[in-house]
Amino acid sequence: MINSLRFRDRNRLERLCGEHGGVVSLWGGSCFSMAKKVPVNLLKVGMYVVQLDRPWIETPFLFRRFEIKSPQQIAQIEEYCHHVFIDTEKGIDVAIDQGQPSSGQQATRPVSQDVLPESRGAGEDQVSFEEEIGQALEIRTKTKQVVEDMMEDARIGKSIDSAEAREAVENIMDSITRNREALLCLTQLKNRDEYTSIHSMNVSILCIAFARHLGLKEDQIRAIGVGALLHDLGKMRVPMEILNKPGRLTPEEFDIMKGHVILGAEFLKNTPGISPRSFRVLVEHHERYKGGGYPQGLREDQISLVGQLAAIVDVYDAITSDRVYHNHLHPHEAIKRMYEWSEKDFNRALLEKFIRCVGIYPMGSLVEINGTEIGFIVSSNATSALKPDVLLVMDTQRNRYSKPIRISLTEVDSSRKKDKWTITRVLDAVEEGLQLDAFLQPST
Repeated sequence: MINSLRFRDRNRLERLCGEHGGVVSLWGGSCFSMAKKVPVNLLKVGMYVVQLDRPWIETPFLFRRFEIKSPQQIAQIEEYCHHVFIDTEKGIDVAIDQGQPSSGQQATRPVSQDVLPESRGAGEDQVSFEEEIGQALEIRTKTKQVVEDMMEDARIGKSIDSAEAREAVENIMDSITRNREALLCLTQLKNRDEYTSIHSMNVSILCIAFARHLGLKEDQIRAIGVGALLHDLGKMRVPMEILNKPGRLTPEEFDIMKGHVILGAEFLKNTPGISPRSFRVLVEHHERYKGGGYPQGLREDQISLVGQLAAIVDVYDAITSDRVYHNHLHPHEAIKRMYEWSEKDFNRALLEKFIRCVGIYPMGSLVEINGTEIGFIVSSNATSALKPDVLLVMDTQRNRYSKPIRISLTEVDSSRKKDKWTITRVLDAVEEGLQLDAFLQPST
């Protein structure tokens, strides 16, 4: 049901989608099994954990569902949880000779097992962050110019050159293949006055990295990247006084704003070289998993994979950016907020994969280490989500290091048998007046 559109707009969208074909949702549906609540003191190797007693994002575990494979893993669970839920069909049950949890603790409930493939990624980086960052900065500059040119063409009603968009996407894909962290870190470079062009570029970078993290095929990634680069073209036909209004939009103004999706779809319809998958990114990036989105009010399996993926990325970059009507959230806070919203707005299983892609402390975030030093997150950690790599750039007295120092939060101080480095605060790069690119020293 399309509540937000006039009848003729519904017909326009149906016609446009029909002309561009459909991208069948690759993932969807669910099956159910029973989960058993088990105190952590009864956990054993071989059990399959499907839920914790606290939000998954507040723990160091990379997966919300996982098999217990070692006593060390049990000890780590005990640090964070009092009980967990296990799936007795996928792993071992509580042993009879151990006794069952007390009646106050025993519980079973259905657990949705989303039909999603495990993230495969695409292998190791080919070069280091330091080797790639120079090219990444250049690609970012060129891509931003391509987006600005296409948006100006759209604004004046001139057809765009999809070949330029495809070339920009190829460059992004090549950089992410060489080293995934470099361009992802640069998505944290924001400018309120250039929001629309930077947002479109960032959504493309993040969508490409996310699709690659999911192990999608090259042609799928390419199409998603192009669609993401062009997803907001329709905004160029929205009146500027509405697009840049500093206060809350009236219902009538919001209806006009929502029309940017159809306007963009009509624009892409007349653009040669746009695949159905790219078209779906634009048409579905404002749909919401449990309904309530626009323009079609789709829900769950009615939304294609690329639409679900684009919706997550679009919201993430939007809420971490300054707009005329709201201030940005820290990337770390944005991830937590989106996890809270995922019951209705996003496919939670897919959102969790996005979080594993960008990190619980997303790449490019500014943090304080041990209360004494300041650095940027430059890499997620494949084994512990709360222990990424950090590029130290300054001490807390704002003394800049002659050369940034890269550290891993997994390092242990052997003399004290505790972590050598700890994130003590998440800082706001804008408020602190610190941007990552000011500290980068590309290799020559």
